[in-house]
Amino acid sequence: MSTFDINLHETIYSLSNALDLVGITHIRHGKRVAFIATECGKYLNWSGQCKDDLFEAAILHDIGVAKTVIHARLA
Repeated sequence: MSTFDINLHETIYSLSNALDLVGITHIRHGKRVAFIATECGKYLNWSGQCKDDLFEAAILHDIGVAKTVIHARLA
């Protein structure tokens, strides 16, 4: 069986970059949401791990959501 050394953070950021490439009107939307969410975590004095988890969830919060005709054709 093959084993892979995968960096989860880099993988998530790459998925976000891929979303940006097909974005029609909201380029870098996931990154902006992730930044705002992380700032909220700082304000709430969340731990570093909680802020990291929040960032990763926020950056991908719209994955799989596409309503434009162009996105529909990709499926």
